[in-house]
Amino acid sequence: LGKKIKKIKTIHYNNLRSVMIEGLNRKLGEVYAAYGTNGKYCAGACFLFSMDSFVFLFSASSPESRENGAMFLIIDNFIKTKAGSNYLIDFQGSNIDSLARFYRGFGSKPMEYLSIRQNKLPWPVRVLKR
Repeated sequence: LGKKIKKIKTIHYNNLRSVMIEGLNRKLGEVYAAYGTNGKYCAGACFLFSMDSFVFLFSASSPESRENGAMFLIIDNFIKTKAGSNYLIDFQGSNIDSLARFYRGFGSKPMEYLSIRQNKLPWPVRVLKR
């Protein structure tokens, strides 16, 4: 997917990698991987723990994983290992319909995230910005 999204640059992946490594070092993260019948990596996912939930932070998959259901298996296995706990799994939403539908297959529900914007521009510019 990263190759398809031109706005994501190497520095963004490096920052993401740093967050994942720090989470793993602090025992606040888990990485799951799936391998195809040929023994090669075909999908993986990183989950980080935050307060009362696990955040589905990042995933990557090969074209093979779409055929063999590897990502489904990874997420399903993660859910099974956390079953019985009171933790939520936060898929971080998606504006991509097919991805949102995939997450709903695990029982996820859409939630609205509130945000606040603060405009610190000087008064005359701030009025024009509206």
